[in-house]
Amino acid sequence: MLASKVDVGAVGAAPLRRIFTGPATAREPERTYYYLTEEFQGSGPKEIASHIERLRLLGSQLMTALPPRSLVLEEDAHPPVTRVLLRGNVRTPGDEVSPGTLSALHPLPADAPPNRLGLAMWLTSLENPLTARVMVNRWWAELFGNGLVTTPEDFGLQGESPSPPELLDWLAVEFMESGWNVKHMVKTIVMSETYQQSSALTVKHLARDPQNRFLAPGARRRLDSELLRDNVFTIAGVLQNELGGPPVLATRADAFKAKIPFTWRRGIYLRRQRGEPYSTFASFDGPDGFACTARRPLTNTPLQSLALLNEPIFVEAAMAFARRVGREIPEGDFSDRVTRMFQLCTARKPKPDEPFRWPAGPGGVCERDRIWLYHWQGIVDGFAL
Repeated sequence: MLASKVDVGAVGAAPLRRIFTGPATAREPERTYYYLTEEFQGSGPKEIASHIERLRLLGSQLMTALPPRSLVLEEDAHPPVTRVLLRGNVRTPGDEVSPGTLSALHPLPADAPPNRLGLAMWLTSLENPLTARVMVNRWWAELFGNGLVTTPEDFGLQGESPSPPELLDWLAVEFMESGWNVKHMVKTIVMSETYQQSSALTVKHLARDPQNRFLAPGARRRLDSELLRDNVFTIAGVLQNELGGPPVLATRADAFKAKIPFTWRRGIYLRRQRGEPYSTFASFDGPDGFACTARRPLTNTPLQSLALLNEPIFVEAAMAFARRVGREIPEGDFSDRVTRMFQLCTARKPKPDEPFRWPAGPGGVCERDRIWLYHWQGIVDGFAL
């Protein structure tokens, strides 16, 4: 409770009854304040003044803690008349029309008003055949590279048919029956054998299914630009997971020029400018913001490797990664640090036949590989200082 109860009986209920049951003029804010101050001043308990002051203080603190809000849309009490424009010409209006839905689909719910709220109720109705299918198809595309419908921007006659349609129907029904639970659906997909299988590609699979539509081997897909940046920061142990807040600049140099502190925040909070896109995101097929993009193209170019090697933000993340491993394993063999780095980057330990193991003896690897291992040991030890 914000404040303790006030004993109304101690001050008498007549003033309050006069305010709330009297004429309309007595219920105006000014009259209410007048009646309260006139009746309670000098006769009510002394706690009233302290309670009012405390409520004012709590109200100001609440307004400060709440995020800034702005009015975006508001229903018009008297909506304008809408007519069909003949041949698209505003000077030749046709018949008057009213809000409605597609006649080929299910009607509006009986309790749905003819406005945006009613449209939202119609979209999330269990009778709607599209909403759940479109949503689960997008998540499937995010996790596997291609959706069950390969044209997520078009579920109509111009789009591709789902493959297989039974799986899309089952996922859509499961999504609706779970109460539109997004976390449940993502967990269901990633816990499946299809998602967890190996992505090793064979000549037989490549000949029978070049696009890997049937997912005989696991999907092989690069992360999007924002997720790639967040993944690097997470491995380095510097990602800040605070929700909300003002946008941040992409690099430390930009933040220094703007005289604002630099933070390792997620890519979704980066400040975007259409005329000046972030070069690293553009290298990894990030959209420019001039048009809506239903799906991004995925390319693999040498420029992406150069960005990961030379971009200042990734160099700083690599230094932070080395310092993290140095803090976690301050003493011991260098092979322990290499194993820990491999585990952080791949979420597993290296296998015995992988070249990331430190050689057990003088004849473990060739001289060239030994030179490279000592070279990287010097770099990691230097960054870890």
